[in-house]
Amino acid sequence: MPRMPKWMGDAVENLMASKFLTVTVTHVEYLSREVKRVCFAGDLSRADCFPGYAVSFRVSALDHKDYTPVVFTKDTCEIIFHIHGNGPGSAFADNLQVGDSTKMLIPRGRKLYREGGDHFFFGDESSIGTCKAIMQEVPCAGIFELDEANWEVLGKLEMQVDVVHKHHGNIVAALDKHTLHKEMTYVLTGKAASIQVFRKLLKERGVSSSQMIIKAYWVAEKHKRGSFAT
Repeated sequence: MPRMPKWMGDAVENLMASKFLTVTVTHVEYLSREVKRVCFAGDLSRADCFPGYAVSFRVSALDHKDYTPVVFTKDTCEIIFHIHGNGPGSAFADNLQVGDSTKMLIPRGRKLYREGGDHFFFGDESSIGTCKAIMQEVPCAGIFELDEANWEVLGKLEMQVDVVHKHHGNIVAALDKHTLHKEMTYVLTGKAASIQVFRKLLKERGVSSSQMIIKAYWVAEKHKRGSFAT
């Protein structure tokens, strides 16, 4: 959801009250200094969620941020947050503690996987939760671009994927270790510029656009990191 004036945010919550779910934090865990797993509990029985869907939180008086759940059941929601910089979304995630209550907009969006068949995932810290959710549905290999401080996160989550350094990793060498085939679905997420590079590499190796599902979560501005969509 976009940034909006406070009065408009208040009006949205009142007019769309049935679309908001009240949840309470039941568990928090820092998987690294920048990656935090948070579990929420509440009555979620009137909402459906598939890997790739996003929920939204009002992270400040003016800002709403979308996040993709790793787990979403009738009474539990788990989200992996990337805490980056000093933005309102990062402050919201970093400050969440057990016992806190908040409102969450019901999941919406599109599936970022296809039923059956092997999948190949590309992403960064902003899409760890999305990949973990997909892995629970279909076979999935992949490559992540991460800061070195976050490499240990994937092991803690038992995610068997390759990792390259975000700023000076050899993405070509990492990709060429994998066998690519026409029956595979390729899910490209994370930084928009990195997606463009990876998409070009796939096309050069015979992967068609119809095999790809693309979801950019953030765009780097000229002098600072962009905000994350999920």
